[in-house]
Amino acid sequence: MRVHHLLVILLSQTLLISRPANAAQRVLLASSQKGDAVQPVSALLATPPKNAEVAPEAPRVTPATKRNSDAAPSSVAPATDTSAIVISVAEQKLYLFNGDGHKVASYRVSTSKFGLGDSRSSYATPLGQFAVASKIGDGCVPGTVFHHCRPTGEVLAPNAPGRDPIVTRILPLRGLEPQNAHALSRGIFIHGTPEERNIGRPASYGCVRMKSRDVLDLFDQVRSGTRVEITTDRVAGLFGNVTRPSLARGSQ
Repeated sequence: MRVHHLLVILLSQTLLISRPANAAQRVLLASSQKGDAVQPVSALLATPPKNAEVAPEAPRVTPATKRNSDAAPSSVAPATDTSAIVISVAEQKLYLFNGDGHKVASYRVSTSKFGLGDSRSSYATPLGQFAVASKIGDGCVPGTVFHHCRPTGEVLAPNAPGRDPIVTRILPLRGLEPQNAHALSRGIFIHGTPEERNIGRPASYGCVRMKSRDVLDLFDQVRSGTRVEITTDRVAGLFGNVTRPSLARGSQ
């Protein structure tokens, strides 16, 4: 299994780790180390990225040139909590962990049907370490359609025939490694989709798609700066099976 970096940082902020992390603890450990000292999440996010424009996922068309968008700022504010997200491509699932490294929720998702990578014209889903760059759509009703990261006023029901826009909420991802450096400018988001019948299998054009009710729950539990890892590894076997919590919007 590839060595992950996110969990040990979460655990080390709440308890002293006296022995090397096991495979489960490494799934959530943040990516950057200097010498033998693991940097805290706040240090990793302290330097703003270079000014990059966000281009939304563009199904069935040639990728457009980058667009300026005041709805998705390029700088990433440090998270004030230590929650973290791990997305397993193998399972087509997103896992949410709290600051103690405990898995608190999981959601079925859809990554790219064009495979994995970060080439600008690939429509692939990039791997590695990311941070949530901003939160877009707070207060919009479920099913709200977004164009260039702005609500259009249209609202779609799940599985609306012939429609495939971005809906409900958007969490743009800023890549923190060379292997995903183009993520923000490519418009790689975690976002809602009306094509909920395809959730659970690769069907996107690079983004990580979620059901509207699930992205609403996730949106309320993360902040700008929350760390994200997209991996080919399986996560469920390491932490046991945890389903999305029964919240006010209903259970899975």
